[in-house]
Amino acid sequence: MQGLTRNVSIVFLGMIGSLISMTPDIAFQNQELKIEFCIADIKYNDNALKILEFGGGPRSGFEGYDASFGFGAMWTEFWKYLAQFNRPMWYIKTPIGEPWISFMGAKTFTSLGGRFALNSDEVQHLVSQLSSVGPDGTYSNYNGIFLINKRMQEFGPIYDVLKQKYPSAVFINEIANNFIFNKSKTDRLFRDDELRQYRPQSMVCLKRYDAGLAQKIINTMQCNMFVIKPLNAQYGKGIIFVKKEELDSMLKTILVQVKDTKHLRVPLAEAIAYWSEDNNSRFMIEEYIPSKLVELEGKKYDATLRAVFAMHCLNRKITITVLGAYWKLPVYGVDDQFSLNDVHQSSQHDDREVYSLPVDPLDMERIRAILTTSLTRVYAKMITQIKK
Repeated sequence: MQGLTRNVSIVFLGMIGSLISMTPDIAFQNQELKIEFCIADIKYNDNALKILEFGGGPRSGFEGYDASFGFGAMWTEFWKYLAQFNRPMWYIKTPIGEPWISFMGAKTFTSLGGRFALNSDEVQHLVSQLSSVGPDGTYSNYNGIFLINKRMQEFGPIYDVLKQKYPSAVFINEIANNFIFNKSKTDRLFRDDELRQYRPQSMVCLKRYDAGLAQKIINTMQCNMFVIKPLNAQYGKGIIFVKKEELDSMLKTILVQVKDTKHLRVPLAEAIAYWSEDNNSRFMIEEYIPSKLVELEGKKYDATLRAVFAMHCLNRKITITVLGAYWKLPVYGVDDQFSLNDVHQSSQHDDREVYSLPVDPLDMERIRAILTTSLTRVYAKMITQIKK
């Protein structure tokens, strides 16, 4: 796998351009910059690529990438990407301890002019020395870039204050956060003729058991194996792999009453148990898609590809930057006699010495090309659906 970042710029043309031009009330003005930092879990097999779900870069660990390229390698790539905009950079969190500093690539961040802060007062103390405050109490000309995890409870209020005080600043994932934490919203982005090829078949169903539900799903999707998913769980919680012959009994188990799971292996037992906590009114079911098999120590694995990427829009032009990718391995190989969850669900939270593998350079080139094409249109759709 190649660790170097590659930028690919795509100017809005044809239908992609029309997505912006047809909605001038939500189109970005010239010079306005938007930046997203995301991950995607993907099934890839030669020239075919299916995006399973998105996630937020700031909430990710990147253990698999760092295992191949060094501790903190992915964050270092991102800070270098961000530096191209030549704007003040802020990470709203104070570094705590050497491991965290190394993981975040903090030395690279600060060497590029980036600053850490814990609250809005720390930001204002510096900004007030560089920019004049307006009569409304805002620094309307300050164009810094802020990375803040607003989904963490303690940072939500800080995010709101920063947004009010610095209306011209860039807040990373301001657009993407409206989509990437809900699988149904993500799925709807792919519902057009151009993008449908990049997603597995899927259905969103009411979280209510019906004796005919399984057969309806089977008749509609025509699959032999399915993946059941909560709409907004993270870290693989609640995901269940099931063959069509067992779909009805599994739906009954998780939608009616979670039965005793002590006799089941841990991954499947934990997945079933999660459904008693899920408070969504709907759930998603997808066609199971295999990846090309990757090999480790003579065993073959149905791994999931984790791609890390950035998207930005400037002067009505979208640029997709694939920062890197790696294979996430399930606990067991495809020839091992264990549950479907053991064999097909990737995991990075166990005691194995090796839980990820680098991507072959030739595959990486093809993955970059496919993601550039698909994500350009996906980001254009995100932009048109969010009012400023």
